Amino acid sequence: MTKNLLITTILVVLFSCGKKESVEISTNLSSYNDKNMKFGETLTIQLNTEQKIDSFYILYNDKKYHSNQLKLDSINSKLGYNSISYKAYYGGNEYSEDAFVTILSPNKEIDYSYTLVKTYPHDATSFTEGFFIHNGLVYESAGLQEKSRLFTYELSSGKVHKNTAQAAEIFSEGIAILKDTLYQLTYQNRKVLVYNSKDLSGINTLEMPSFMKEGWGATTMNNQLVFSDGTQTLFFVDSNMNVQKTVQVVGHEKVYTYVNELEYFNGKIYANVWQQDFILIINPNNGVVEGIIDVTEIAKNEKTSQEAVLNGIAVINGNLLITGKYWKNSYEIQIRK
Repeated sequence: MTKNLLITTILVVLFSCGKKESVEISTNLSSYNDKNMKFGETLTIQLNTEQKIDSFYILYNDKKYHSNQLKLDSINSKLGYNSISYKAYYGGNEYSEDAFVTILSPNKEIDYSYTLVKTYPHDATSFTEGFFIHNGLVYESAGLQEKSRLFTYELSSGKVHKNTAQAAEIFSEGIAILKDTLYQLTYQNRKVLVYNSKDLSGINTLEMPSFMKEGWGATTMNNQLVFSDGTQTLFFVDSNMNVQKTVQVVGHEKVYTYVNELEYFNGKIYANVWQQDFILIINPNNGVVEGIIDVTEIAKNEKTSQEAVLNGIAVINGNLLITGKYWKNSYEIQIRK
């Protein structure tokens, strides 16, 4: 799409008791779909028509601005995608067009390297969707319909302690513990399965927050749960599934979509991106990606199929423990710049 292309908006003329007068309008609004912007820049809507419009305003993130210019700042804008449209009126007719404005981080992501500390066995039959360590045991959620389960095991030996199978229609996803209660997302069932974290006995089933597209990754940050839904958005949620806030995962050159498995560690959220061999280090306050850990060298050793992808992040001994779907090993890595 050419950035300066003027897209013509033509209104279908409506008739009510008499003929309404229509006009042809063109704008540059759609060109903002292709632009990456920063705070401090100004967007300008060029409204082109041969007639004098009766009224005009910009609707930006659902707020009206009676001007064709808007300076982007942290008050009117958010990092990531921002909705924008214009409304123009002439001869009793309404004209409108929608687009979005992308605001990126001013700082480039730092590239981190790692040292491989230790390798542990992992169940190569597990379609890993959730993964963390709690009270000395690994908690893992395995997905796929008719195969989904929640289980705990010893890291060093792989010996299973508890195993809970889900109903055949359930596709299990990310897991997190909040105050000794374990919450397990489901992919498209729109359910959050609630368990006693000690014995994995079922407690309750909750509805997934309506704002979420699907259930993907989960972690705990302070007294909140943090969920991903396969888009660029992270959802900060209380134990009743009320969304407290959201942030978009944003880098210096792009918005990161397909954000998946999550782990909160040392004040940051670590996340993998589906089908990619890197881990994002995210500032939970604003969604900015501050660093990237490329684990391609580890992931390529586990690439036995297209589905055998990185999808597990936990914390052990102050290091990260990573694994993936159908991986035969988990890897403890020490992060360094």
